[in-house]
Formats: sequence, C-alpha cells, structure tokens
Amino acid sequence: MSASTSFTILLTSAKEDSEYFLEQAAEEDVETIHLPLEKYVPVETDHEKLVDGLESAENIIYGHKRNAVFFLQHVHNTDFMEIVTDRVNLTTDPRAADVLEEHGIPAIYPGSPEPIKMLEFLMRLRRLGPVFYPCGAQKQEEVPGLLTELEIEVDEQIFYEMEGPSEEELELHQNQVANNDIGVVIFHSRRSVNRTLAAFPDLKKTSPTIVAGDKAVAQKLLDDHEIEADRTAEGDWESIFKQLKGL
Repeated sequence: MSASTSFTILLTSAKEDSEYFLEQAAEEDVETIHLPLEKYVPVETDHEKLVDGLESAENIIYGHKRNAVFFLQHVHNTDFMEIVTDRVNLTTDPRAADVLEEHGIPAIYPGSPEPIKMLEFLMRLRRLGPVFYPCGAQKQEEVPGLLTELEIEVDEQIFYEMEGPSEEELELHQNQVANNDIGVVIFHSRRSVNRTLAAFPDLKKTSPTIVAGDKAVAQKLLDDHEIEADRTAEGDWESIFKQLKGL
C-alpha cells in the first residue's frame, strides 16, 4: 500500500481495540473511517466478593488488555493493590503486561498469546492453585475453560460491559457511511458481523471487499448472511492489516 491507495476502509471496533490498526493505516496513508459500534463501560462490583476472590487466589490471570485496564480502575490506590501485588500476575496479552507494570505490578507474559503456553508456564512454576480472572460481561475467553478442564479453580469476576452507540451516534455513523465510498469492510470479530450489517444495511448493495478477522468470522458471514469473505486474517490486528496488502 502507498499514498496512491484508493479504497476507503470501514472499521467498527472499539476505540481501545483499534489503536494498532489506525496507527498502521496512518503510516501507510490508508483512508479509514472508524465508527465504533462497541463501547466498554465499568460496572458496579461487589467489594466483599472481590476481596474474597483475591484473598483466595494464588494467581491472577488477564486474557486481554481491557481486563487489566478495568480491573485496575477499580483497585488502583486501594488496599486491594497490596493483595494484587502479592499474587502471581500472568497474562496472554503483552499489552496487559505493560498496563500492569505501569501500575507497579510485576507481570509475567510467557512470550506467546496462546493460552496453553501460559498454562504450561504455570505448570513449570507449580502454581496450579486458585485463579482470579477479571473479565467483562461478554465472557467468551478461552483461558477459564482450559483452567476448568485442568480442574483448577477459577473465579471469573466482571468489571465492565459493552454498550452500543446511542441513537444520535448511530445516525451520525450512518450519515458518514452514506457520504463515503466504502471500498473495504473489516469484520474484526464474530460479534461485529451482526452489529455492522444491522447498523449499515446498505453495505451489501455496494459490494465492498470483505476482510474477516479469522476463519470463524468468515464462517459466520457465510452461514448467517451468505456473504463470502474476500480475505481472511488469523485473528489479530497485525494479520488483519496484512490482508489489505495488494488491494
């Protein structure tokens, strides 16, 4: 891609999930319309349940940067921080490790985003005790299931939930799409498929190039909407951006 790139990309992921892609798009001078259809907000937390969970845990595991961010919003500058720093803090997301370190919490990233690598690391450390797992209301993460399969006690506690745009925001988004020639639509997740097509029903008529975030996203597009992905990435933002090469 170069400054001569002629297509315009539609991206609907949450702001905090889109940083890498937008930075790369700016560097490559690729026109991107970023219209988030996902917004994450904190939820009220049961303090007694939180304390019990942290005190009972041997390890705290973060499967996503967002899990660390919302968890630390709740516990930073409180007595909970001492408990947190006394635990082994592990993550499958190097960005989450950076967030933890910024808050003075020693973090371990085993060097791979694959959950099984983190579990292998736990086994080597012989740290197979109870796990505290901060997460969101839309729990679709692999780690808790793997822990349960290994009969490791895991306490999933919710610190945030996802909201869609307001009616006013959605109307503004729809106007932007209507007033631009969208050449590429990125469906970054399975969840984004229904959200994006519901928000912008006329997209099908313009026949844009479809980039699916991974094989599961491509399958959902085909099964639910009879849309075949033109390109399919490998589940991360770097591979999604690479799919734009040559367009």
